[in-house]
Amino acid sequence: MACHISVTISWTEEEGRQDRYMVGKCVEISAKGLRIELLQPIPYLTYVTLRIQGMHLATSARVRHSWTRGLKAIVGLELSQPIRDQIIEALVTGKKLQSSRRWQN
Repeated sequence: MACHISVTISWTEEEGRQDRYMVGKCVEISAKGLRIELLQPIPYLTYVTLRIQGMHLATSARVRHSWTRGLKAIVGLELSQPIRDQIIEALVTGKKLQSSRRWQN
């Protein structure tokens, strides 16, 4: 499903010596993953932490695809646990979550 939410992604590179983070935009979301737009690619198989701005949600994921398109990078992430349908609906529509803020099933 199409998604237009800002996300913050963080990871550690260079053998654990440098913490990095970047703000990007979610462009597509499913129960098992996301496709996000960033300013630069992230190495394949990197483990990342993903935070959804404005919703107080966070989860971990692994980079499965990373390529450059024009001046932006497109990064495909496989989530460590599936996202509940209620969360996906909130992310796609911008609606607030009803009661639980849990990210996973």
